[in-house]
Amino acid sequence: MADLSIHVDDPCENYTVLDEPWRATNYNDPLNKCDRDVPWRGWYRLMYKGQNIRMPEYCVPVRTCGTVAPLWMDGAHPGLQDGIVTRDICRSNYLGCCSERQTPIQVKACPGNFYVYQLVPPKGCNYAYCADVNTISMDVGAIAPTAPVFDPCTKYSVLDEPWRATNNTDSLNKFDGHVMWYGWYRMMFYGKNIRMPESCVGSGCGAALPLWINQTHPGLQDGIVTRYICERCGSDRCSGRQPPIQVKACPGNFYVYRFVPPKFGSSAYCADVKTISTATDTIPPNTIVPDFDPCLDYTVLDEPWRATNYTANLNHCDRDVPWHGWYRLMYNGQSIRMSDSCVPWGRCGTAGTLWMAGTHPGLQDGIVTRDICKSEGPLCCSEKLPPIQVKACPGNFYVYQLVRPKGCNHAYCADVNTISMEIPGPVVDPCEKYSVLDEPWRATNNTDPLNKFDGEVMWYGWYRMMFYGKNIRMPESCVWRGCGAALPLWINETHPGPQDGIVTRYICEGCNSDRCSGRQPPIQVKACPGNFYVYRFVPPKFGSSAYCADVKTISMPTDIIPPQPIVPDFDPCHDYTVLDEPWRATNYSASRDNCDSRVKWRGWYRFFHYGQSIHMLDHCMPSAVCGTSGQLWMNGTHPGLQDGIVTRTTCQAGWDDCCKQTNHHAPVQVKACPGNFYVYKISRVNGCNFAFCTDVNTIPVAASTTPAAVPTLTASTSPCHNLHCTEDEICGEVRGICGCLCKDNHHRPNPESFGFVATCHNSSGLISLSRCLLFEAGFSAQVLHLNNPDCKGTVQDGRVEFHFNNDDQKCGTQLKTNETHFIYENSIQGKADSADGRIISRERLLNLEFVCEYPLKQSASMDMAVHALTSITQLKLPPGTGTYQIQMIPYEDADFTQLFSGAVAETSDEKIYISVDVDGADSRQFSSVLDLCWATPTNNSASSITWSLITKQCANPEDGTVEVLRNGVSTSSRFSFRMFTFDGHSPQLYLHCSLHLCLLDGNSCAPNCKSGYQLRVRRSADKKDTTTVSFGPLSFRSGKTDVVDVMAAQAKRYRPKV
Repeated sequence: MADLSIHVDDPCENYTVLDEPWRATNYNDPLNKCDRDVPWRGWYRLMYKGQNIRMPEYCVPVRTCGTVAPLWMDGAHPGLQDGIVTRDICRSNYLGCCSERQTPIQVKACPGNFYVYQLVPPKGCNYAYCADVNTISMDVGAIAPTAPVFDPCTKYSVLDEPWRATNNTDSLNKFDGHVMWYGWYRMMFYGKNIRMPESCVGSGCGAALPLWINQTHPGLQDGIVTRYICERCGSDRCSGRQPPIQVKACPGNFYVYRFVPPKFGSSAYCADVKTISTATDTIPPNTIVPDFDPCLDYTVLDEPWRATNYTANLNHCDRDVPWHGWYRLMYNGQSIRMSDSCVPWGRCGTAGTLWMAGTHPGLQDGIVTRDICKSEGPLCCSEKLPPIQVKACPGNFYVYQLVRPKGCNHAYCADVNTISMEIPGPVVDPCEKYSVLDEPWRATNNTDPLNKFDGEVMWYGWYRMMFYGKNIRMPESCVWRGCGAALPLWINETHPGPQDGIVTRYICEGCNSDRCSGRQPPIQVKACPGNFYVYRFVPPKFGSSAYCADVKTISMPTDIIPPQPIVPDFDPCHDYTVLDEPWRATNYSASRDNCDSRVKWRGWYRFFHYGQSIHMLDHCMPSAVCGTSGQLWMNGTHPGLQDGIVTRTTCQAGWDDCCKQTNHHAPVQVKACPGNFYVYKISRVNGCNFAFCTDVNTIPVAASTTPAAVPTLTASTSPCHNLHCTEDEICGEVRGICGCLCKDNHHRPNPESFGFVATCHNSSGLISLSRCLLFEAGFSAQVLHLNNPDCKGTVQDGRVEFHFNNDDQKCGTQLKTNETHFIYENSIQGKADSADGRIISRERLLNLEFVCEYPLKQSASMDMAVHALTSITQLKLPPGTGTYQIQMIPYEDADFTQLFSGAVAETSDEKIYISVDVDGADSRQFSSVLDLCWATPTNNSASSITWSLITKQCANPEDGTVEVLRNGVSTSSRFSFRMFTFDGHSPQLYLHCSLHLCLLDGNSCAPNCKSGYQLRVRRSADKKDTTTVSFGPLSFRSGKTDVVDVMAAQAKRYRPKV
């Protein structure tokens, strides 16, 4: 018999070193670290300046380990013989050593006297994991793992994208939040070394939010370090809004970075042009091989309507496609590429054609990022959409990581001029690497029940269909009823022969005439030796459909050596979320108000019960347990290790039926993992009050070194366990429901507004309410949402927070404008659930309306440093209003690349070029308009001695040297003028500009400065409403510049004789 065991990576040989000395138990300044925002993934080995160290096993005092609330491990470290164990995590604060238990972690002892930890994000800030200085081990050379630790200096991707330069302020439309980052990156600039900036970047890097690191780069001796990410400039720009990254210094005077997607789509990582140097390493490293090679793992997208010559039906919309992973474009079975040149609108089966703005990469380029343009009307690139990733593959084809466009009708195009007749064979033969799909309910003669959902299954790789151990294949003709689903699926052509290789087949539904109309995505099929077939299934578009197995094709298998079970792109046994909610237990009967439909299920989950592993219930139980009135359980036994990922239907227990409404809830996927535990993929629960149960009889007796009896939960001991009330709250009851009540000393300003706080910035908003005030009024945090019901609140430190932005999380926000402001309107809504008559509030519905106002015009002042070379104005507005920043930056050249850095007379010509940039306003919806610009000899914008440069949004006609280069077309305005000084004053001048924001929606914001045109002055443009930014001083050498005489009968500019 063949060995069916699955290889599992040993975390003692595959970990990340975490060498951050501030985690030490004797470190107490500063105390601003927060592990909640770290993108924890996999296993970590703690070190202290290159020496071994362990996590503490005892109470750690508050205000140590670089944080206010240190985290320590409640339990002894395991021995080598114990393998991987689970340990609780305690948080120390002023209420006690273990005032709050965090999500447990996993720990393993490794040969060489060190430990590895699978860390997870804590529940709040400022919490951080500690390292015990009493456990430092001096000798690390002799305890290296048996396999070499991965060195990112020898395995990375080159990121050579000049638009990331700090001096690039021309186009601010890049989005690193949409990039799927893989591994480590080396930043370059036209083939030269470059690194991230370590200080404030006000504007540049091709993005509205330029990102920089808040500390110096590490040295070679420091290894891999963590650096926090800051946004632009300002006192709150390093406040932890963005997740941190990892950095390492490499031999050859360059650095590698482990980038992660920023939280806000309008942000991008910067490259500091001041650090450019010639690369000294002569042998480039191998291009990074990510966790999986997309050239070997992709979905075929064979939809002929995407062709650039298709004009028949223009109603396709890629926004509604659940894009996931990588795709290879094909056209009727032939290879095709995405268009990389302008495609006229009205092609590719859509009104707004999408094409790639950039050439396809070569094999040596690895994975690259390319912008996407939308053609609409006469414009080839009317709008830039989120970028995609592309890779060239052996065999002359490409794969694309596609993302959802912003709107409809938009669709990706395939260029018919690139069709390739020959399809290269696969590198990995799917006849030797597949999963067995032996599910008899798929049989064409199975007509009862019809409740299966292949649209909810996460398909991995290739599948061989079987029927009780015998070969079976998909039907090739109409299936009217059967296959356990309302929409049985079959293929529209015959199966291929062994000589045909991998082919594409379209999927049909039922028997109607239009059932092969392309509503369902195609699949791939291959004939294998031994008279069987393998299929690469994808999720159907409609959940009530399932792939069929034709009982007329049953045959005995002739192959005697079964293939290895498929190893998916990631192993859910190593990548899951811990769900430790004791109310799910079958012995819990204290309350019945929990509801899993409110949970945003994502990925895989492992169930725990007070830190001990537990299984999902797989049999019927009484209907008054598991903290809900509608118990959900798994209909089928748990799989074995050899079974891989299996699918099980979901049963809902009722008073009169143990398994009713099996077609009402989505099925779950299950996998058995080494270590006697299971992981589950839960995708959807419909309605309240339904929740998944966990079986207390499955808790392992030896789950810890000191086995504890499973507690019997009662109303008096259990309800507060998972509420995590803060220091200002106390657990209590309202109408029989447990929750967090406000303590007597809780600040209660205007309780009818529930402690409402609004923070508006950068066309986004963060709104928060007091959880305890809401609960006392009868509203649970779980039922509240914004205008879009999918935008629910999250609880952070006792406050319910709601977030919206103008990119990918609009949440039903309405944009309006008046003469003075543009306004984002939304509301927080909610009502109590009344599924079983037990609700928090029967009397009240919540509808709390709020606005974020951003000024089109607003006054501001600024104190300038004597020799400042850039100027930033930070507008400070009342609560509930937004802010934006204005910068005035001088340049020496017309390309706006060389910053002005000295006296004017030292430049190559006598012109100066000024850029006035507005940050914080959405450049897709607003532009900035310079109304007035003038110069003064002193740092006083209201000086009686002035010289106008721009008047009424146009160049001053009395000064023929002024040229307005850009005004009213973006959030960056530019102009130039020839140098001058004021007659009879010092050779210095200060610049000032007044500007306002203009809404682009249907408006032309650019002024008409043609000769004889009289600009209409806005009624609200009086001085108190304009934004003013100042800059200076500019110093000049006598005899090299013009002189302005403003005291003459008529002010004039003249050139003195030298």
